[in-house]
Amino acid sequence: MIGSEVLNSIIENVVDLIVGHHFDLLAKRAKDIAAGGVLMSALFAIIIGSLIFIPRFIELLS
Repeated sequence: MIGSEVLNSIIENVVDLIVGHHFDLLAKRAKDIAAGGVLMSALFAIIIGSLIFIPRFIELLS
């Protein structure tokens, strides 16, 4: 999760460095795609954590 956030920050900084301060649609798309990758990593982390911990919580409650 932290690694995907680091990659997202790198992509955003490189895009800002190349494009500068003016608006560019391709730069926006690149940043949005990088942010989507972070979101997908977070969702997969939630799914994997749920698969690991929910059965253990159910076992503790019964």
